[in-house]
Amino acid sequence: MRVDHLPVLNGHPDLRRTDLDFMHLMRSWFNRGFLVLRQISWDTPASVLEKIVAYEAVHTINEWDDLRRRLHPPERRCFVYFHPTMPDEPLIFVEVTLTKSVPNSIQHVLSDDRELNDAAETSVAVFYSV
Repeated sequence: MRVDHLPVLNGHPDLRRTDLDFMHLMRSWFNRGFLVLRQISWDTPASVLEKIVAYEAVHTINEWDDLRRRLHPPERRCFVYFHPTMPDEPLIFVEVTLTKSVPNSIQHVLSDDRELNDAAETSVAVFYSV
């Protein structure tokens, strides 16, 4: 609604108060203290996993096997923020891998041939997709 409202503001300064109301509501509704953080795994319902595949804009997930490689190994994590009124709609998600050292490239992190690490033996958390 706010996106539709913004172009109208230039010609109607009297609507500025309405824009301030929109901003207040959005900040209130999507306040990080109001959101619910959940860890996503291969056992998460398929409807949520499908949305993560569809919404991933940084490092495209091409197929279910690609998603499994990002969720299933013991050194991989995925965390998602949900709004309480939309419990099955991922709003923000981050993919993490635990490594023994800082990787030289993102291609190494996403590679099928990467070394799998025991999470207990790692010391670096790499946030590779937000």
